Amino acid sequence: MKLLTLAALAAVAMTAPAYAASSVTVRHGDLDLLDQQDATTMVRRLDAAAARACGAGRESLREHQAAIRHTDCYARAMDAALVSVNSPTVTAAYRERAPQIAAR
Repeated sequence: MKLLTLAALAAVAMTAPAYAASSVTVRHGDLDLLDQQDATTMVRRLDAAAARACGAGRESLREHQAAIRHTDCYARAMDAALVSVNSPTVTAAYRERAPQIAAR
């Protein structure tokens, strides 16, 4: 199983509030990042990881998660994650889903 530890998220988290995680690992060994569906799955995983790194856990209220997705911390975390993944298919999938993610 391949794992992508987004060290860049740790650097971003350092600039976030004190509750931010120091690093987040996203697994991707089960995905073909050239495949559109798998790229969309990766975007969902990166979104969740970026939200966690910036202070929104799975148990957080939906409103809190939505607010986190509108912060500079989240934007920087997603930017760093997309650079780390280095997949045009994932980046394109993120650009398509960004309005939906922000609306959550």
